[in-house]
Amino acid sequence: MGIGEKVGGVKGFSCKTAVLNAYQNLRETGLDDAGSFQAAVRVYRHHHPEIGPADANYRVADWIGGVEKVCTGS
Repeated sequence: MGIGEKVGGVKGFSCKTAVLNAYQNLRETGLDDAGSFQAAVRVYRHHHPEIGPADANYRVADWIGGVEKVCTGS
């Protein structure tokens, strides 16, 4: 499944959306960055079990970095 493809048949809901939602929602509930990041990586690897841990970490960090820039303006 590629970026932007439907997850669970819901139009407009992608793997990236699921990963970023997991990260943001957990941060909003007070979980620290490391715990939220690891949960987001688990979501990513659920959708892409063929991707190794290092590559999954890199991809999720890249996506979250984009979110952090938008949220903080940095």
